[in-house]
Amino acid sequence: MGYDIETLQAIVAFMIAYGKPVSSAKISRELNVSQRTVQRYLRLLEDAGFVEAIRKGKSIKYVLLRPLTDEEAKRLVGISTESHANEPEVYALARRAIEVLKRDAQLPADLLGAAKVHLAVPEKHHRITHDIDIVVPPELLSASIALLKVTLGLIVERSGGIHTDAKLHDPSRGIKVDLIGGKLVEEGRVVLDLSEVLRKRGELTLEEAIVAKMTRRAFSYRNDAYDVAVALPVIDEGRWRSALELLKERGDPLLIPRLFKAIEITRGYVKGEMNPVERPYLVRKLEALERVAREVFKASA
Repeated sequence: MGYDIETLQAIVAFMIAYGKPVSSAKISRELNVSQRTVQRYLRLLEDAGFVEAIRKGKSIKYVLLRPLTDEEAKRLVGISTESHANEPEVYALARRAIEVLKRDAQLPADLLGAAKVHLAVPEKHHRITHDIDIVVPPELLSASIALLKVTLGLIVERSGGIHTDAKLHDPSRGIKVDLIGGKLVEEGRVVLDLSEVLRKRGELTLEEAIVAKMTRRAFSYRNDAYDVAVALPVIDEGRWRSALELLKERGDPLLIPRLFKAIEITRGYVKGEMNPVERPYLVRKLEALERVAREVFKASA
């Protein structure tokens, strides 16, 4: 017996609106769905880590740990999520560029910035940018530039710069592609070195990319806070802690106050701009991430 996405999303939406532990019988009555069906879907959500069952004697109530993105809901019920037919051109190019470097050439490389967030939550992230940031180990810069020129027809604007190591662009779409050789640099000083992580693992976690974004010198309310806010549901606390440990080990100490300032800006964005139904969960999630950050940087915060 399979699952359908409408029933799954209806149960999740009810649990969000209800806002406290709820029994399967209550959900069944409110949605006019059999209790047996509700219990099947709750077990599916529990096994996937979205729902926790709270047992007291013979009574069982369920609490939603976090909402599902549309992409996650589709995966749970077995619907393919591989179609990118309507993807904005900039993110389609970002996806293809990473496929060329990582899958085809098997080079360690990954995205930073809005493109990294979009590919993680494409159904939630709707901000269009005209820049793609790609990070590779410094020794692979030349090979990466050559690959992107040959396979995607990108043109090199210049090699070397203040913040990037190479600037390319797609002349037909007006999209800029910045290549960074492993190290994030400000005014000639390395502020965060991602080279070793790329060499060891071949890619960055979403959480590492989010930390890099939140420690930028100019973290904006309208753009950067939006990117972080829509990514909150899929940020894993364990990987977030690991990303912060990387920042602590390989980042400039000046980045730590920026992180906490970015958390405050994001909190303001969530409270002022995000969907009221999702807002309480997002605020709690951000607070949990802030607690982890204060634990990691307790001597610095």
